[in-house]
Amino acid sequence: MLLLTVAGLLLAACENNTTRQCPAFNHPLASEWQPRGLGETYVYSDADGNASSYTVDSIVNNEPFEESGRGTERDVTCTLTSEQVLRSEATDEVFRFTFTQFDTANAPPAAQNLELDIVQEQPAGTQVSQRYFFTPSNPQIENIDNFVRV
Repeated sequence: MLLLTVAGLLLAACENNTTRQCPAFNHPLASEWQPRGLGETYVYSDADGNASSYTVDSIVNNEPFEESGRGTERDVTCTLTSEQVLRSEATDEVFRFTFTQFDTANAPPAAQNLELDIVQEQPAGTQVSQRYFFTPSNPQIENIDNFVRV
């Protein structure tokens, strides 16, 4: 019995490793939620109605890359990212939006899960974070669209 268990573990350990070509970040919900371009200005209104202007400082999407995993190419999930930074010239406060897309070989981008992490960074080093999850069954969330392009 011990011999069968050891043989089974050895076979499991020998499961094929494979690689998959992963695309650049391409989730349509990210661009539908808030399309941004470098240099565009947005006004953020907080819960008290205070408004502040922010300019898109940078947008960094992952480049295509190769990911490896066990099993077949269909089993390999690619983690794709897009980071967008908005900065206030008046206060040097930053909003950092990081989208994380979990790309699977068999699902089109609109059917893949997406996370959005928003970090608000104060000049003094204080940070406030919030995470949102989008799924094909829950593509919308409420009260997130506090930024309006001007």
